[in-house]
Amino acid sequence: MNIQHILVTGRLYSEFQRLQREFPNKQFRCIPENEVTDEDYAWAEAYVAFRPTAGFHMRNIRWVHSMGAGVDAYLNHAEWRPGIPLTRTIGSMGRMIGEYCLSHILSELQHHSLFMDQQAGRQWVPKVPRHLKDQHVLIFGTGTIGQGIAQTLAPLGVKVTGVSRSGGLKPYFTRVTPLAELDDLLPHVNWIINAMPLTLETERFFNASFFRRWESNYADQRYFINVGRGRSVVEEELLLAIKQGWLHKAILDVCEQEPLPGESALWPHPGVIVTPHISAITDPQEAVVEFIRTLQAVEQGRVAELPNLVQIDRGY
Repeated sequence: MNIQHILVTGRLYSEFQRLQREFPNKQFRCIPENEVTDEDYAWAEAYVAFRPTAGFHMRNIRWVHSMGAGVDAYLNHAEWRPGIPLTRTIGSMGRMIGEYCLSHILSELQHHSLFMDQQAGRQWVPKVPRHLKDQHVLIFGTGTIGQGIAQTLAPLGVKVTGVSRSGGLKPYFTRVTPLAELDDLLPHVNWIINAMPLTLETERFFNASFFRRWESNYADQRYFINVGRGRSVVEEELLLAIKQGWLHKAILDVCEQEPLPGESALWPHPGVIVTPHISAITDPQEAVVEFIRTLQAVEQGRVAELPNLVQIDRGY
């Protein structure tokens, strides 16, 4: 595939401007989202951005490259044509998200919030920290991101189990279980981390019914971390799960609506920690390098071999 006209937009568009010098035989249009016109889309053979713009259409586009790991915004767009190759940017996101999860796990095990409150009240009340070696983490999604989380946690003694469609074993996991075998596993898990992409099967997956299945005698040691997609969680039912004692605390880096509205009940809830989608920020240099590598593979007819190629029928 010979790509000549490449349209780049979104937050990192200016980082790609130097590519015109590196690829003088190609034409790049690197422009802000609010300046992309219908004529730009008619001109483009390749589209590079985090998501489609409001006027996105695929008239002459033959390849789409996402600057982020998530691609649901493309696949759910009315203009999407399944025969077009869709690739994504992964880079070191798995490691970054693994460190994010580790930081919150350690904060809870070491009682950081409790001791901060005690310090504010000038109280000296010891409480013994819990240990990583005693934690059992269940990661939904065993792809690049899930493996990155497992790779961060497993060497520290954490028991890491994965959940996937097939249940096929992946690196860094103690075991990987199919969804059908969850009920026997859930009572023994301290942490659930959602690293699944958003698909028809994963939308609203974490709901009251799911959290009720997780209920046990140790609700104060049950934590949920969402670093996947906000729409995988029914937020009002998550709050119900905390109220009912099925779950102790939720750490949410992604929400159904972003930015999270000021009136959301998640903000003030004592059982919820909200962070503004920062567990993995696309590194500009990594984004450019991965784009170049992907472009070369696309033009050499090796797109099917790419580890960052999205399987359209699966949604990730």
